[in-house]
Amino acid sequence: MGHFLILLFFAVRVQESFATTQTTPRASADATPIIESIEGDEFVVVLQPSGKALQGKKGTPVQIGDRVKTGNKTSAKIKYPDGSRLLVGRGTEVEVQENKDDVQYNKVYSGYVRGLIRKTGKPESETPPRFIIRSRTVVMGVRGTDFTMNQAAVASNAEIHTLEGVVEVAKSDEELMSGKGFRVEKDQMISADQAKIEPPKPFDRRVLDKVMQASQPDFKTFIAKDPEMLQAAYTHTGVQNSMSMAGVDGKDGQDENRPPRWQPGFFQANGVYSFQDSGGTAFSPQVSWTPTFRLLSFLHLRPGLGFIPFKSRTLGKTFVAMEVMGLVSLNVFGIFRLEPGVVFYRWGWGEVGRNSTNGMVQVSFNMDEKGWFERIFVGYSQYKAYQYRVGFSQQEDNPIHMIKAGVGIRF
Repeated sequence: MGHFLILLFFAVRVQESFATTQTTPRASADATPIIESIEGDEFVVVLQPSGKALQGKKGTPVQIGDRVKTGNKTSAKIKYPDGSRLLVGRGTEVEVQENKDDVQYNKVYSGYVRGLIRKTGKPESETPPRFIIRSRTVVMGVRGTDFTMNQAAVASNAEIHTLEGVVEVAKSDEELMSGKGFRVEKDQMISADQAKIEPPKPFDRRVLDKVMQASQPDFKTFIAKDPEMLQAAYTHTGVQNSMSMAGVDGKDGQDENRPPRWQPGFFQANGVYSFQDSGGTAFSPQVSWTPTFRLLSFLHLRPGLGFIPFKSRTLGKTFVAMEVMGLVSLNVFGIFRLEPGVVFYRWGWGEVGRNSTNGMVQVSFNMDEKGWFERIFVGYSQYKAYQYRVGFSQQEDNPIHMIKAGVGIRF
């Protein structure tokens, strides 16, 4: 009987040991950040502390001390065990560091990151920062917010923008944890170099969104493909606005703040300087109706109907020229629009009537998205007319070059 109890005791101990051995790695894996997704045309490298480099793929675990490095055309999304996400932009190097007392530490060596960090549900005053990013310039602490950080590779300058919530920025871990850092509220940004941290100041979300869209185009793709991040984008108005120019919503890639596809209330007012190869010149005003139809976020169609008063040197009479145009409007970096197309002119009527169909090009600079003045522009077209006579015979005129400059008006 005694031998049986001894064997039973050892059997139970072995079983407990075996169960512990089986369950411990799984718990550890569940508590490890992973690369949740990758966008772009190049590899993502996971550099381990031992110096071994691995190709990062979807589902690759990122252990303590691992560095995630992206190429110039590739971005990665890291998901943490609590559901927080860190978007690692193009040409960026990030290290996942220790998790100590429920505080996740990270380091950005260079590049652009965007974080959507889950809140604890506790009052802010009762909790320390639960997500910390170190860099060689600053240390930032996050309790639950949406933010961006850009750490320069060479100049050691850093910029942080708070899109939702609060971020605290200091020069060291000690200053941050003792509450001696700068509080960067929603819609504020802060910049720093090796010498000092500048006080927080407001920033223009539209400018930031255009910069992000131009330099980090994969961010909007990550958000659009992630139901949780997309839902978070609509949980807070500030986060929703921060997505607007990135072209994110659940329907056609635009949010509710994006203008409608068909916008009939657009006009343009400009001056027209005309000159002929033979030496004649004229300057006239012009008003045109230029409605806009959005095909994609960066591609619009802009038809137009306008009128230009002219005075004929040969007849001594003032007449009105009609202009019908059709332009393709291509958004360049969210700031400029290149607008090539065709234009049809009709000058006068009857036997002195002339018409012409030629090419036109305009370059526009985008202004206020919601104000009266939506753009300023310059354009060029050439009018090469034919005079209609009895029997519809045609006589070719000298070409007229037309240069425009004016403003676009929104009603």
